[in-house]
Amino acid sequence: MKRRILALLVLVAAWSLVMPIQAKVRIGLSGGVQLVEMNFNADVLKSRNRVGFFGGPTVVFSLPVSPLSVDAAALYGQRELTFDGHAFTQQCILFPAHLRLGASFMGNAGAWIFAGPQFCYHLGRSTEQWTDDQGRQCQLVMQENTLFFDLGLALRLGRIEATVTYNLPLGKAGDFSWQSLGQQLQTETWERARTRTNVWRLAVTYYF
Repeated sequence: MKRRILALLVLVAAWSLVMPIQAKVRIGLSGGVQLVEMNFNADVLKSRNRVGFFGGPTVVFSLPVSPLSVDAAALYGQRELTFDGHAFTQQCILFPAHLRLGASFMGNAGAWIFAGPQFCYHLGRSTEQWTDDQGRQCQLVMQENTLFFDLGLALRLGRIEATVTYNLPLGKAGDFSWQSLGQQLQTETWERARTRTNVWRLAVTYYF
């Protein structure tokens, strides 16, 4: 048993030494736009798509003889959210990591499908308060951290790569609460609803 464990450790160590030599690493800069749709579990706000932008460095690790590769990025994102005429800006840092499956053609072109998690860390204020058109006090509390599962398609020609990604939320994005007047007790109460964020992302990456 000890010999098998030792052999396995030697094999892992050898693989870790060979991987940097065999793996092909591409570093680039990504940027694009994101189309955000916030859905509530109650009909409390007018929901419409919101547009934002993002950008930052990205890296791809691939093996010459394998259809699999891995990409990772650190992106700054910003979007404008509007609720019943009240607008505020949301900023975040995105950390996507994807497993890719595809192939290159003629050395300078390729196509891949990819999937993987994306961690979103929100910057700045996480709570917004305002008064709506009906005079109700409203409050939106966003999650400080949000986890997504990404699905997408990438097409590359030369040093330029275009990607389309759909971000599927794995939890709520925040809680919305508003003040209402109880019909029976005639007292002010706070009602709540949960919100989820679905995002379409269009990006262009330039690899050095």
